[in-house]
Amino acid sequence: MNNDTDVDTASDTVQSETDTTSDTVQSETDTTSDTAQSETDTTSDTDTTHVAATTLAETTLETLRPASDWSEAAHTETVEGLSELAASGAQFHVWSGDWCPDCRRQLPAFAAAVDAAEVPPEAVTVYPVERDSDGKVGPGMDEFDVSLIPTVIVERDGTEVARFEESGPLPVAASLVADSE
Repeated sequence: MNNDTDVDTASDTVQSETDTTSDTVQSETDTTSDTAQSETDTTSDTDTTHVAATTLAETTLETLRPASDWSEAAHTETVEGLSELAASGAQFHVWSGDWCPDCRRQLPAFAAAVDAAEVPPEAVTVYPVERDSDGKVGPGMDEFDVSLIPTVIVERDGTEVARFEESGPLPVAASLVADSE
């Protein structure tokens, strides 16, 4: 009879430990869920404070890594034109998102051309663009009237001298050089 009492006591102890463990796990899950929900609540879809404009050297966007298969020799006029723009003090403003197929297709060649032209990295400002339920969002989009990406704007002395939006008959760099003349 003593064995039955020991088994009942052991069973009650195991059940109590299981209930306590279950309550602890549920409490931790609730806390984690509450924390995640709180973080989600404080970062709305249109909050872009976590993305900021950077220089070309500082950007983490893969779309602005120079294409390894781009040939400077095949684009000498473009390289010379970009060099002249940079020498004149031009500033390049680039809106891109790694999620954007047009950006992934076009901007690595642009980055290679900028690199070949030795445009100073501080002369290129990169504005990361994200998607939300209302469309595209990112720094400087309203200020520069940007709605399509990729968009690259060249300014000289604060005046826009060239703009490339989304696609065109020429590659990005060649289009900017042609438009700035």
